[in-house]
This record gives sequence, structure tokens and C-alpha cells, in this order.
Amino acid sequence: MRKVDFFIIGAPKSGTSSMCAYLGSHPNIEFSKPKEPNFFCTDLGNSKILAKNHREYMEECFRCDDYSDVLLGEGSTSYIFSSVAVKKILTWQKAAKFIVMLRNPVDMVVSLFHEELQSLAEDQKSLESAWDLQEKRVKGENLPLLCEKTFTLQYKQRCSIGTQLERVMSVVAKNQLLVILFDDFVSDTLACYENVLSFLGLPSDNRAEFPVINSSRANRSNFVRALSIGYMKYVQMFKAAFGIRSLAIGNLIARLNTRDQEVQPLNDEFRRRLLTEFRTEVDKLEYILQRDLDHWKC
Repeated sequence: MRKVDFFIIGAPKSGTSSMCAYLGSHPNIEFSKPKEPNFFCTDLGNSKILAKNHREYMEECFRCDDYSDVLLGEGSTSYIFSSVAVKKILTWQKAAKFIVMLRNPVDMVVSLFHEELQSLAEDQKSLESAWDLQEKRVKGENLPLLCEKTFTLQYKQRCSIGTQLERVMSVVAKNQLLVILFDDFVSDTLACYENVLSFLGLPSDNRAEFPVINSSRANRSNFVRALSIGYMKYVQMFKAAFGIRSLAIGNLIARLNTRDQEVQPLNDEFRRRLLTEFRTEVDKLEYILQRDLDHWKC
């Protein structure tokens, strides 16, 4: 059975959607559909496919029998947060390569908050309010009605990228791991993209355009968004019952109901508080990567 060759495992809101889109158009790469199956993070219980085993996972995500001339990849950003996903992948595919994209955790928290707000998993109007509820929410208290997975609102844990990278590096060989910082990705996207192709052993496809994918979005109507979430639950049941892989209607509704959003900056006091909260994580990254990240501390 053919296996996946590489995984973009996170972190979320760090350019992963853009990188997946760029790689997915390379003639020697076939990317999974959906982009984030979340199949291996069984400890988080947020799989987006109905596969019960590796065979079904491959059939669900890669729908062609002949992939002899291409590399297979997927991009589940939950894998870096999961305590089991990377180990499970390596147990199944020892030669798997991993791409990790990391971002200043303070900026990452802001983006994650707005993403959860847009998905209606978050109901607080300010990040500061949501941050202060983390201890209660991990106990199941003060959870939004439409929040299905409590870990999604644990912003401190989700953005502890130094700890997460340590865990990944404890099981992944150096020659199978590539780490990219969001700063570098933004400042020289072409160089980062070509570096990934080299890491994967692929030739350049001479890509010259790099549009931003998955920028910050907001709902035009939260009511419509809530209806679409309910609709998608029934679709999942229908798909499971009749073996239908995709109807795509829910995704269309979601796209039509979203608009670009300009994220407002944090107030100075709360930003200083977050900088203190994540100082240890940034220090860990500096040590691991042997790179000066002082600009992430102010």
C-alpha cells in the first residue's frame, strides 16, 4: 500500500495553508483532500474523515490508484499539538518527512482567537476575556454552545511552540525535519518554497506568484454560520450512511458568508502580559534553532 511521503504538521496560523496550496500545485506532488484529515491525532478526537484504518485513510484522502511519479503530502496542523500524532505517523511510515512552520506565539494567539471566533467555537468578544477563561474551560466550564473540542480554546497550550517542537525533535531524525519561521516565509516566500522542494528532493517548478491563503476572516452573519455548522453535521451522517465522500455545499456556504477582516492590535498592557507568558517558549526556540529571536520578546 502506498503511504504518505511528507506532512506539514503545523503550527496553525503560521503560513501552512499557503505552503500547502503552493506545494499542491507542483506537478510532482499530490496533496490530500481534505488538506487537514487529522487522522493521526487520535488523542484530540477531531478527525475530519471517516477512515477507521490506514487503508481507508489513503482511499479517503488520495483518490487515485496510480501515484508512482509523485510525492504524497498532507497538512494537518493539529499534529504538532497532539502528543501521539507524530509517533503514530512514524510507526506507520518510518521514512516520512515533516515540515514545521512556526510563528511568534503572541501573534499566533491573536490569529487563533479570531479563527475560533469566526468558527463560532469562541464566544468572547475580546482575546483577553477568552485568555482569562482558559482554566475554567479546560474543566468544561464557560464553554460556547458550538465548541466541540475544549482544546481549541486552550490558547496558551496551542501556542507553546517551543515545547511542541521539542517533542517533535525527540522522535524525528534531523534529516527528516525542516523548520521554517513565519518571518522568513513572509520576507522571502520564494526562498522558503524552494528550500522545501530541495528538502523533499523535488525540482523547482519555477513558481513566481505566491498569493496569501487563509488570511484573517470574519462572518458576514453568525446566524448563517451557525446554520451551516448544523447542516454539516447532518451531511457527515449522510456521508457515513451512504459512503458519499463530498457534497461541498457547506464549504460553499461558508465561503460566501465570510469577509476579510483587519485584526485590531492588542492593548499594550495585555501584549506585555502575553510576552511574559510566552517568554520561556521563545527561549526554548532560540536554543533549539540557535537563532536570535529577541524581536519576538518585545
